[in-house]
Amino acid sequence: MGESAATGGCEHITLAKSKTGQVAYCAECESLVLSVGFISLRLTTEALEGLSALLQSATTNLRNFMPEQAVDTHTGQRPSEMH
Repeated sequence: MGESAATGGCEHITLAKSKTGQVAYCAECESLVLSVGFISLRLTTEALEGLSALLQSATTNLRNFMPEQAVDTHTGQRPSEMH
């Protein structure tokens, strides 16, 4: 899965990590920690799933609203940069 780190009595296991942030899980608390920059949110699995769906919907709607600003999720490039 990922790396593990102890924080405040919890042992967090990193589930995903990128340049944007990371998501870690604590089995003892049964909670997830979403960290983006200096902001950390403690979430239930249901809240993370809901947030994921919300962000996916927003991304899709943004692509439809501003197709010239869309970024290919596989390459990280905009269509205008793919030549």
